Amino acid sequence: MNRLFPVTVIVVCILLNGCATGVMKFQMPPWKAQDDYQKAWKECKEVVNPREGGGFIFGPAICVLPIIAGVGASDHSDRLKMEKCMEEKGYKCTANCPSEQPKQVSDPMGGSKSDTLSSPSPAINCGFKDEMSKDAKIDLMFLLNDKMKKIAPLESVAMNSYNSVRNELKKESSVVALNNTVIPNYQRFVGELKAINPETQEVREVLKIYIEGTSLQLKSLEMMALSLRNKDSNLFFDSNKNLREGSEKIKAYKYCLRTLCNKLGVTLPTSN
Repeated sequence: MNRLFPVTVIVVCILLNGCATGVMKFQMPPWKAQDDYQKAWKECKEVVNPREGGGFIFGPAICVLPIIAGVGASDHSDRLKMEKCMEEKGYKCTANCPSEQPKQVSDPMGGSKSDTLSSPSPAINCGFKDEMSKDAKIDLMFLLNDKMKKIAPLESVAMNSYNSVRNELKKESSVVALNNTVIPNYQRFVGELKAINPETQEVREVLKIYIEGTSLQLKSLEMMALSLRNKDSNLFFDSNKNLREGSEKIKAYKYCLRTLCNKLGVTLPTSN
């Protein structure tokens, strides 16, 4: 119960000189191959810096995984051009992307500083009141030991089927599994979750977070199946974004569930 769908990621890295810039990582949709990436990389290399030997140190070198391409260009504008070019060819930048990094501005006291300030991640708000409802403990035990156990097989079937195909999404059989097994069973699972109506506010708040997370994961699976059928890179990347957001919601649900169990003295089943 409460398992997370792993995000489907095929990562391509572009290594850049200098510690400040870090490693640009690109996600590759499953219908593209290493040869496709190398071709795109060479074409973008010419767009960013067409000079012979200028800026780029060496070309793509196939490693075990992932594909690694060494790039010596560290100028912010060159990195932006590289990101834009690669994304136009179907490769989504997922880490150290120059479009998402603040520019460095001069610090009058020496060194450099960012033109934006990072803020800490907000604490998880479970929505609990200081005083627990009278029947919250019984309500929570009924949810965990009855309602959730009854629908757990639907989630397991969907999860097991997804895990069996997620590394081979370019195969037609994988798309069939998504449409015929993964999505229908997960749709039923989410539908059954939404039909549960706890009596107490605390249990409703916890379940609400879980429904939000599983709904995002369901939306992601539906988008993924459509993107594979139409070979739509943007839709595929968006599906993984929803999958990550759904996973974060489910992690928040687990935190709030543990917190509520501790407050009420309820033993959390091992499957949660």
